[in-house]
Amino acid sequence: MKTIYIILASLFISLQSASAQIFQYKDSLDIIVLDRTNKYEESIYQQEINVILMSDDYNIRREIKDARRNSTLNSFTLERLNYLRNLRRAANYNDNALDFRNRVLSDTPHLEQSLINNIKLYLIYDKIRKDTFHGRLNALPSIL
Repeated sequence: MKTIYIILASLFISLQSASAQIFQYKDSLDIIVLDRTNKYEESIYQQEINVILMSDDYNIRREIKDARRNSTLNSFTLERLNYLRNLRRAANYNDNALDFRNRVLSDTPHLEQSLINNIKLYLIYDKIRKDTFHGRLNALPSIL
C-alpha cells in the first residue's frame, strides 16, 4: 500500500513538471510568418543586382550557362536562371534603359520598383547590353 502512494505521488509530480516544461517550451516558440517567399525572392533579385553592379567584368552569358548547369529542382537556381534570362532578353531587345526597365518590370511583376532605381538601372543595362547580340552589333564600327 505504501508503494502505491509513492508511485502515485511520483507520477503526479512528474506529470506536473512535464506540463510545466511543455508550457515553457510553447511560450518560447516563435510566430510562424507565412509570407516569407516575397522576401526570399526579393533577396534573390537584390543579390543578383549587387553581383552585377560590383563586378567589373560581368558576363551574363557565362552566368546563364553556370545557372543552367547548376539548375536542379531547387527554386533558387531556377528563379535565378529565369531572372538572368529575362535581363538578357530585355537588354537585347531594347535600345535604351527606360524600355529596358519597363521590360524587366513587366517580366518580373513581383519585383518591386524600389529595388531598381534609375542609376542602378543604367549601370545594369550598360553591363548586360555589351554581352548581347544586338549590343555587339552596335559596338561594331560602321564600315559603310
